[in-house]
Amino acid sequence: MRIESGDGLAKAFKLVKRDGLDNDTKVLIFSSYEADSVCATLILSSLFQQEFISFAVRPVISVEDLIVKTREELADGNVVSVFFINCGGPIDFKSILNDIPEGITFYLVDSHLPLHLSNVNDEEQVIVFPTDEGMEDQEEEEEDDPMEESSQSQDANANGNASKKRKIGSYFGKSASSMMYELAVETQKESLDLLWLAIVGFTDQFVHQRISDSQYLKGIEYFKKENRSEKFSVDKMQEDKGYGGVITFGYEYKFNLHRHWSLYESMYHSTYIASRLGIWTENGKKKLKTILVNMGVSLEECENRWDSVSVESKDTIRDKIQEASSFYGLNELMYPSFHKNIGMRLQVSACDVVLAVNALLENLNGSHDNFWKAYEALKGNDAHLTDGITEAIQIQKQIVVQGTHIIERGSMTKSGPFRYVYLNDMNECPAFTTPLNLTRLAIFVKEILHEFKVSKSKAPLKGRPLVLCAFDNTSASYLICGLHTRAPSFLDRNKFGMALEQSAAKTGSRIRSHNFEPSIMNILRDDVKKFMENLHHH
Repeated sequence: MRIESGDGLAKAFKLVKRDGLDNDTKVLIFSSYEADSVCATLILSSLFQQEFISFAVRPVISVEDLIVKTREELADGNVVSVFFINCGGPIDFKSILNDIPEGITFYLVDSHLPLHLSNVNDEEQVIVFPTDEGMEDQEEEEEDDPMEESSQSQDANANGNASKKRKIGSYFGKSASSMMYELAVETQKESLDLLWLAIVGFTDQFVHQRISDSQYLKGIEYFKKENRSEKFSVDKMQEDKGYGGVITFGYEYKFNLHRHWSLYESMYHSTYIASRLGIWTENGKKKLKTILVNMGVSLEECENRWDSVSVESKDTIRDKIQEASSFYGLNELMYPSFHKNIGMRLQVSACDVVLAVNALLENLNGSHDNFWKAYEALKGNDAHLTDGITEAIQIQKQIVVQGTHIIERGSMTKSGPFRYVYLNDMNECPAFTTPLNLTRLAIFVKEILHEFKVSKSKAPLKGRPLVLCAFDNTSASYLICGLHTRAPSFLDRNKFGMALEQSAAKTGSRIRSHNFEPSIMNILRDDVKKFMENLHHH
């Protein structure tokens, strides 16, 4: 059952509160591994803590993981309310779980669309938070789920994504953290801390190109209104000193994390700049240095850490960087966003936090601890946040290095309707065996295809969707990510999820795990050849 914004949210929370205040019961929160999900989980946790509702958070990394952990928790018998944060919405989880005890209510807070119609239409046990204003207008036509017809292993069928995909393809609605912040507003529990979490989660969608520019600007306007000074009482001393809970609106450069390393390095490793200047070429490097020189700031100062650059030079850069960059077609070098100070010294933008949190979530050395480090970083653990920023810088460097290698070495293959890239040697760069990092690499390559003329005829390589396949030696499987090469648009649905599942079903390919983002899938190495050959026909 889909509830509406406003009074519908308040009524849903009253139901959770009524069921959750029984001392013998608890509320479960299942959260996926992405910044928006962790932000939403923290907002919801804060609301429960204020009402003294007992709850437990369970991070889940895949559909299979979600099903296993949900079954384990429901077997305890003291669960009354279950929240799925960016997980569970597009699958018919009730049919997969089987024999769900009476009296349990599932709350779907999922930005992955379309949601499975069995969830939207369930009037008894499922409450769907308002994730998309246009959901009711979407095409309702369904097709049989190829997962149910595939010859893959029984284990994969038992735990897998037994959904029916609507033919419109997958897309994203309102961020989970925005939904949870709206719940805080309706229950009169909003605060600057919760607003910041909502902004970070919303920015996560923007960073990964899950929403269009118009959707982003609409969200920015909403958060600007929420951030008005009269709504929150802020300690005047904190306000005067410029640190604490104050959130400041402003314009961010499209070179990430520039506050935390040098201006030159951040621009060189920027997806926006590198893809448009062709930074892997000598001419591209020359253009970048020309931009810096034309601003009137010494190259030496641009190569120093940002926090050591003089105030006067920072002002000069902000005043002249757009003019200097426009000569090379970099006309949209800045975008509206928010930033805040953490403690006395650390200033971060919403994008900085997104990249830091996702870096912590996908750290290959942390496994189970990753979620909780990201959780604590968002709660105010400066050490974890700083570690995440450091890791995010390294990942951004690897994205540009790996992406430029793909172009320089001609690693891209045209076959059927797609362009393919196989990343077979991940020993040197294992970061891309994780979903978010591989997605960002795919976005960088997509930007090159969309913006930079690399063919001999100087014609942009546009049109063909892009498929990246990264081999993970530890699991003997390929992580596959599919993207369209067009610019993001609200009406541009991604049908890769449907194509991937159909190819796996028709070829009997064994799926190691299903990501909550349907255009990402993990296929065992021995099956990937036949899987990819079949994908050509879509």
